[in-house]
Order: sequence, then structure tokens, then C-alpha cells
Amino acid sequence: TVSEVTVSPDLRVAVAYILPLGGIGGDEVVKAARSHIPYIRSILAHNLSLKYVPTLNFVKDTAFENKTAMDELLSNPHIAQDLGERPSDETEETDSKD
Repeated sequence: TVSEVTVSPDLRVAVAYILPLGGIGGDEVVKAARSHIPYIRSILAHNLSLKYVPTLNFVKDTAFENKTAMDELLSNPHIAQDLGERPSDETEETDSKD
């Protein structure tokens, strides 16, 4: 799955963030995608009206992993206390008592 593509302001470099379905084998998928860069660029050359075909790069998308790690951090009671908030479990218990 291509989750995002960023393009440089001059349209000469494009970075595609990819993640395999299920999230397993990301490095292999990136390696396979990189091996097809010449073919993909030739398709782009025929379908885009640009002076230059962008240089392509594929990288593993770690946004979902980062989000999971951040959610775990923010659900920690000590972190929530520092933020002046209650962890979501305590909030739900308090709300159900009212």
C-alpha cells in the first residue's frame, strides 16, 4: 500500500511511503519496489507532461508504528498526570459512575 507520496518543490524527486498489507515484510516490499524503479519511471514518462521525470525513492512507512508507540506513551498514567489529564481507563470509569 502506498500511504503517501511527497514531491520536492521542483518536481524532480518523489518519495513514496509504502507499507505491505498486514504490516509484515516491509523491508522486502521496499526492496522489490526499488528494483522496479526504472519500469515505473518509464510509465511516468509516458503519462506525465513534465520536463523531467522525478527520481523515485521508496521507503517503509513507519507512521502506524509511531502512532502505536505514541498512544502507548500517552496512555501511561505518569505521562497523563504530567499532561494534567487522566488516562482514558480512569475517565471511562469516572464517567460511568455519574
